[in-house]
Amino acid sequence: METPVLKKPTDRLEVIDVLRGIALFGLFSVHMQEHFELFIFPETNSEMLKVLDKGVNEIVYFLFAGKSYALFAFLFGLSFFIQMKSQADKGNDFRSRFIWRLIVLGGIGWFHSLVYSGDILTYFFIMGFVLVVMDKVPSRVLIILAVFFLLQIPFVVMVINKTLNHDYQRNPLLITMDAIYSSNGPIFSKGSLLDVLSFNISEAQKSKWLYMFLYGRVFQTLGLFMIGIVIGRSGFFKTIGKYKKHCQVALVLASTLFIPLFIFNRFYLPEIASEKTIIESWTIILSSYANFAFVVIIFSSFVLLYQNDTIRKGLDILKYIGRMSLTTYVMQSVVWVPLIYGYGAGLYDSIGFFYSFLLGIVFFVAQLFLSRWWMNRYHYGPLEWLWRSVTYLSLQDVPLKRDLVRS
Repeated sequence: METPVLKKPTDRLEVIDVLRGIALFGLFSVHMQEHFELFIFPETNSEMLKVLDKGVNEIVYFLFAGKSYALFAFLFGLSFFIQMKSQADKGNDFRSRFIWRLIVLGGIGWFHSLVYSGDILTYFFIMGFVLVVMDKVPSRVLIILAVFFLLQIPFVVMVINKTLNHDYQRNPLLITMDAIYSSNGPIFSKGSLLDVLSFNISEAQKSKWLYMFLYGRVFQTLGLFMIGIVIGRSGFFKTIGKYKKHCQVALVLASTLFIPLFIFNRFYLPEIASEKTIIESWTIILSSYANFAFVVIIFSSFVLLYQNDTIRKGLDILKYIGRMSLTTYVMQSVVWVPLIYGYGAGLYDSIGFFYSFLLGIVFFVAQLFLSRWWMNRYHYGPLEWLWRSVTYLSLQDVPLKRDLVRS
């Protein structure tokens, strides 16, 4: 690997950090609703709490489920472009270094996945290798491929064939995945720490990858990676003010697509199709379309609102948590999994959707202020510094404290 020219810690686009902070909040909100994949919730006799639980759960899933992950995938592809471009401008080929960087991320993700079975770091570690191949592909080709993957063409062809041939047999792999997910409840709620670690290191990894393949996440991720690269190449975030009209058009088009997709998928598809297997298959595909459209709505709305000085100042604190997104993401699991699971405080049987959301808000706000405090004193979050230091195989050239920066 060539000796890289390190990028200055202050040389970054803050708007991307803010977007990353929004994605982190969405992911964490969903994780809290899911009790970090321990899908057991307390019963309540309070009618008001039942209404609050139902309302909060539906709102969180509507706003963030599948969308925050998609936004993260887009930002992952964008970050890849920024790293490659930064080093290319200095005459360095960053590809081999990026592969090593992915391997380091995979190591961090593996340890994280022992705590939380829904970890996405190990998934991005594997999928990230495709980015190296995409680096030299022309943008026009990437756009065509992104459309192909985002439309889930192979799945669509398969489901159309099943529908026309009245093939109502459920995919055996879906049955396997459901069985694994069903088995985690007793382990996470009643098992010891050793039981949880044993399950997470084996069965949980299998169910996660089955989910990614069977629910179209693999194709969607590839498409979002490609869009991130293309948006990066366009210089969008460096001249964000020039794209106001583009974002307005994207907002209208995405809304026009999302609304009928959501309504049809939620209310009409179950009435049209009589077989559950067909409904399930089409729901997966149409949900993927709807989620992507909603991500475009979120992204376009954010870009338009971010150009307002007052709103930009209000969102500014998110840039700190966006800069230390790896530390923030891992910290949420390290703190809350022991609090929720049976081997720890066992809160799964005490907090429902509403209280989970409230506690999540309090914790995330605490992370916001902690990240601001930290980033005012250090250039990187703890795990970001570790990741970068191992990536460059150097502690000396990756100063942590701000007063150690060399000109």
